[in-house]
Amino acid sequence: MVDSEIERLVAHVGDGKSSILSIRKSFPGLSDPELHTLVFGDTVHIALLRMDNNFDLFEQRAYRFKDTDMVYLSEAGQNILYRIRKEERMMKKQDESTKWAKYATLATLAIGVASMLLTYALSK
Repeated sequence: MVDSEIERLVAHVGDGKSSILSIRKSFPGLSDPELHTLVFGDTVHIALLRMDNNFDLFEQRAYRFKDTDMVYLSEAGQNILYRIRKEERMMKKQDESTKWAKYATLATLAIGVASMLLTYALSK
């Protein structure tokens, strides 16, 4: 999965639990091996999701997901969700700052024009 898909998946699960069925509906291109890697990890990828069950390594390899299985974010998934939310907060602050900068620019222009008009009026 590419980063944008991983972020969408992490946001989809969020702070709560999500069913495998819900994940499959929201991510129809997600294969069973990819889902397996997301939940159990492998030698290259850390697990982003987890289940309440404590499977040993043999059980993990043989496990077949049921639509009713519930998953939630692992610590790595929670870290990604934290970064997503932090980025959203920063973007919101940036938008707010931009808005106030526009207001300040307009106020400065208005004061400048008023000053020029007042200076002109007083010079006559």
